[in-house]
Amino acid sequence: MKNNHPLIFCIIIFLFPSCHHYYYASNQVNLMGIEKQGEIRASAGFANRKQNNREQNNYSLQAGGSPIKHLGIQVSYFNLQNIGLNSDGDYAWGKGFQAEGGIGGYFAQPFGKEEKNWRVISDLYIGMALGRVHNFYPNFSSSTLHFRKPYIQPGIHLRRGDGFQVSLGGKFMQLNFTKANTFSQLPSFEMERIQNMQNQNPFPFLELGFRTEYGIKYGRLFTEFVAPAPLRESDLEIIDNTFHIGLVLDIHNFFKNNKKTPDNE
Repeated sequence: MKNNHPLIFCIIIFLFPSCHHYYYASNQVNLMGIEKQGEIRASAGFANRKQNNREQNNYSLQAGGSPIKHLGIQVSYFNLQNIGLNSDGDYAWGKGFQAEGGIGGYFAQPFGKEEKNWRVISDLYIGMALGRVHNFYPNFSSSTLHFRKPYIQPGIHLRRGDGFQVSLGGKFMQLNFTKANTFSQLPSFEMERIQNMQNQNPFPFLELGFRTEYGIKYGRLFTEFVAPAPLRESDLEIIDNTFHIGLVLDIHNFFKNNKKTPDNE
């Protein structure tokens, strides 16, 4: 039997003490650092985390580009699998995804003696993310929660040539679960905890990201540290920081035509 429950609350990670089911996980901050018209960058990342006898595998895809000068577009997709045992020794499983898109502006400033190599890039994006979290419980029941999160994201990047970049950015957002579907009867303590959260909507918070990239003209390896931080006190239990690794590709460099200029006479 399927039951629909209206659910209007905002939550980062809610850990039920007996089952350790997660209802939200922070994705990467999109820190492409677009700096000029015609750029297209894409990345793929992975994070693995073990906690409370559970293993979490996070996969993410991100892209950014600039169709016109000083205008940037960014998109991302995030998928999480959460598998393991709860405190009672029962198997528990959860999964979720997020898809987001944003638009904003950027400004690049060269500096130093080698002006073509060192640049400081500042940007600001606004966007929206949509997602869903699906959890299975030991008694063959399950829940599906749908959410949305509007955000604003400032960032700053230090880049040298095409092979090195350091970025710092943060998403100021509100995470709102808009609907919950349940299959069969959930454990009573879990339904009670969910209902208690409804009065605490919304929950604004900040996701901080620090990223480094190192490589060559066409691609670079990256690491990114993501730390969620609530902006007010609440009953939320928040997942710890995550560490992502992956690969960035400068797509525009693969398709760039070598321009030939006539010799000056």
